[in-house]
Amino acid sequence: YAHEQTIASCVISNNTAGRNGGGINISYADAAVVTNCIITHNSMDILDRDWDRYGGGLFAYNSYGTIIDSVLITNRTVNSFHGFSNTRSAGGGLALYGGAWTVVRTVVALNGSLAAGSDYLTKRGGGVHVVSGTHQFRSCVFLRNRAMGTWGSEAGYGDGFNVENGTVVINHATIAGNLGEGISRVAGSVAVTNGIIWGNGDDVVGTVTLAYCDVEDGDNNLTNGCIKLDPLFVDTVYYHEKSQGGHYLNGYFTGGTWGRSAEHSPGIDEGDPASSYAE
Repeated sequence: YAHEQTIASCVISNNTAGRNGGGINISYADAAVVTNCIITHNSMDILDRDWDRYGGGLFAYNSYGTIIDSVLITNRTVNSFHGFSNTRSAGGGLALYGGAWTVVRTVVALNGSLAAGSDYLTKRGGGVHVVSGTHQFRSCVFLRNRAMGTWGSEAGYGDGFNVENGTVVINHATIAGNLGEGISRVAGSVAVTNGIIWGNGDDVVGTVTLAYCDVEDGDNNLTNGCIKLDPLFVDTVYYHEKSQGGHYLNGYFTGGTWGRSAEHSPGIDEGDPASSYAE
């Protein structure tokens, strides 16, 4: 319930909530800003039976704002109290319910929407879960997240990114190494441009508009500028592409170094020529 509030240069870690937002809960806020923050090792473990609850790292409800230059890593949602019930969690790293958010140069990695062995409802959005609203993601990475299935299995929905409804636009993003589904759309509108979607169990689930993307499963191959060529990642931690001219090492966006490779990723300089070079 705030206007023009900023959370800047903070580490938010090792918190537990019984309802929405294990690390941060932002509700009915306007012009909110989360910048240069690390949100890690937070948990949302549902207390109230037969409810849907969201957001292990950060949850935003009917709010408008920006997340920039931040890291949401190793957060989780879980239902460990209610077992066989209609209790569901979603959005291990980030969950957005209504409103409008712009997320820029942000890492969503190693988060989980988890289930106990007695939990019979499939979990959604290990990394990001969008319930509704209008949201943009630019220059972000969604890596090695997981959403668990029924009875503690590994068959969840949208391990990397799950959209239940709303409008989501993703530009310049890597969605890789997520346990099951890379990006999943149930309803609403989802568009990915200039993306690498690779190394997920099933890269794209549901109707997603793809343009100038490199997709391992071949979705839209040779259509709208999409390709199916090994992006030649430097590693499977930070997922930068190998480059003969120079690629980033040992960091997502900052804190790393530069190196070169004898190989050169086929995805370099293959994005939409109308896109901004600044992103």
